[in-house]
Amino acid sequence: PLNDPRLEKIYDILEERGVPVLYHVNYNRFREEFEAVLRGHPRMKVLCPHFCLTLKYHSRLRSLLERYPNLWTDVSFGHIQFQGEGFRRISKKPKSIRKLIQDFPDRFIFGTDLVVTHHEQKSVEWMKININAYRDMLERSQYTFYGLRGDDPLNGLALPRQFLQGIYR
Repeated sequence: PLNDPRLEKIYDILEERGVPVLYHVNYNRFREEFEAVLRGHPRMKVLCPHFCLTLKYHSRLRSLLERYPNLWTDVSFGHIQFQGEGFRRISKKPKSIRKLIQDFPDRFIFGTDLVVTHHEQKSVEWMKININAYRDMLERSQYTFYGLRGDDPLNGLALPRQFLQGIYR
């Protein structure tokens, strides 16, 4: 478990030295353990990627960011199937997701979670297409994604420049 007492010494050292920790964790499934670590180590920098897997009910992410100033997240979704699902979720409520990012501008970072292997499909062009899909989601009011069927455009976040700079830097 994330909050196993045997990890306390490690967490203390990470917190003391300012080493960030990435928990690639399903928040909804491991909520109690995850929050116990955040509460117990308020100076430990923690990144929970993929909007902390809370976009379906993004008020959960808002609550986490309000309660734990040591928590960050990224804007990635992972595998193409998850990308499509994530882009659809944002497309359904871009205004509220935009507001969430604007309310916590220093807590979102750019990420793609592209797993690069020797598979011929995973070319430089494939990487560019995927990176640009995330950028389109952040920068444009409408965009398309090759991993979804249909021609209907997705609603993007169209974030102002100052918020984009914070995410990209």
